[in-house]
Amino acid sequence: MTGDLLINGIDAYTMGVNMGDGFIDAILAPAPVKDCVANSSKVKDGKTIDNSNPKLDSKSLSLTFSIEGNTVPQYLANLKAFYALLYGQSFNIKIPPLGNELYKLRYLKPSTYNGNIGKTRSKVTLNFEEPNPNDRA
Repeated sequence: MTGDLLINGIDAYTMGVNMGDGFIDAILAPAPVKDCVANSSKVKDGKTIDNSNPKLDSKSLSLTFSIEGNTVPQYLANLKAFYALLYGQSFNIKIPPLGNELYKLRYLKPSTYNGNIGKTRSKVTLNFEEPNPNDRA
């Protein structure tokens, strides 16, 4: 729907792009934490763990997008416009219904692509990395 998803400040709906299945779940899933500092000394039993200052690690996520057009040429134009954003230097998304957080993602690779027989709709699942889940300003 209009205004539900912004990609690099562009309303994705104007390009025929919508959030697919599990999109919000993937975005809201927690980021992993980095391994804590540990010391395994031969003179002590077990190991000493310092978990006093935990830090978030980068987050891997798979996002599914729905891309459509009313005609084959319109669909292909929308698909190409989406890919241009995907292959750009940045891929930042904002989901206004969830707030003002800006998710700064790095595209890694495709996972699946499923198009309809009429070549006017597709569903594509892509793998991303969020290098710093604490940098969402």
